[in-house]
Amino acid sequence: TQPDLVPYRGQCLVRRAEILQLHGAWPEAIEAAREACDRLLQPSPQPASGAAFYQCGELYRLRGEFAEADDAYRDANRYSRKPQPGLALLRLAQGQTEMATTAIQLALDEAHGTETRSRLLPAYVEIKLAAGDIQTARFAADELASLAGELDAPVLTAVAAQARGAVRLAEGDAREALPVLRQAWTVWQEAGQRMTWVGMALLS
Repeated sequence: TQPDLVPYRGQCLVRRAEILQLHGAWPEAIEAAREACDRLLQPSPQPASGAAFYQCGELYRLRGEFAEADDAYRDANRYSRKPQPGLALLRLAQGQTEMATTAIQLALDEAHGTETRSRLLPAYVEIKLAAGDIQTARFAADELASLAGELDAPVLTAVAAQARGAVRLAEGDAREALPVLRQAWTVWQEAGQRMTWVGMALLS
């Protein structure tokens, strides 16, 4: 009924997939992401095509469908969306910790700007902890907390608290980890309520 909005349908589907993923509705999310890929490639590839394939890769990875995730990340890169941090996390899930560490380190070294670093740092912390480099993970978690404070973004604040809690646990300090992880849980709850309203608007 609003033909002027049709060109943006693919981009909206990518956002829909992201929101559904955050709410745990993975089957619906992958369906939206696949539809976004189809729409954004017709009649010729649009700029958001890479983002659509990256979102497919994220969902395949979370579902344990590693071969499909690999293909989707490769397509994301083909359409000008760097496949990090998802590809590094995929390698970690496949047990290739050294490859994951190298990939995420390179991505972070090349990252410029607050938004890009804030997107990479949670994965960087996770991979460094898996590699046993707790000190580097702590520095990264502290940087992430600082960026979250600058951006005043609830989801990023929750992710940063979660990262700091994971570091405390890796250090063997469960007492210090508990209040930080409680903070993460609380902020996730609050952010989830906000996202529900946004999601209802976007999914309708």
